[in-house]
Amino acid sequence: MLYEQLTKILQERIMILDGSMGAYLQQFKLTEEDFRGERFKDHTSPLRGNNDILCITKPEIIKEVHSAYLEAGADIIETNTFNGTSISQEDYNTQGLVYEINFEAAKIAKETGVKKLILTHFDSNSFQTLKERKEAERTARTIFKNTTAAFDNLKINL
Repeated sequence: MLYEQLTKILQERIMILDGSMGAYLQQFKLTEEDFRGERFKDHTSPLRGNNDILCITKPEIIKEVHSAYLEAGADIIETNTFNGTSISQEDYNTQGLVYEINFEAAKIAKETGVKKLILTHFDSNSFQTLKERKEAERTARTIFKNTTAAFDNLKINL
């Protein structure tokens, strides 16, 4: 179904995927203090480079990035959660914030006008069962009704 929809659209025009969140964020020249914000000013580990934490400390910047890609004509937007997993967040001693990071990323997407949220980038410790994936999907739907958790061979209606 998704393949057919994409094929039809691509016969009529070029589809645009948003660009790299990390590369776009570099133009802001964010400091360690920007990543920390007030909330994490006394955090014991460096946070610079943890782009996902910006969903909590600088949501306006993430919203600005999404908006810029949408204004440029992007058809597909990815949330700022590429490293929003417990394994990735261990590098910053923020693995306990994974739920909040992903929750805030979904809120930002909704506020920016994204029409459908697809949960992706699951680490090996998350969503090991269908029940866990469904629970994550239910949780995300509390703020973004049009949510789907990705799985192999997922078909999406655009």
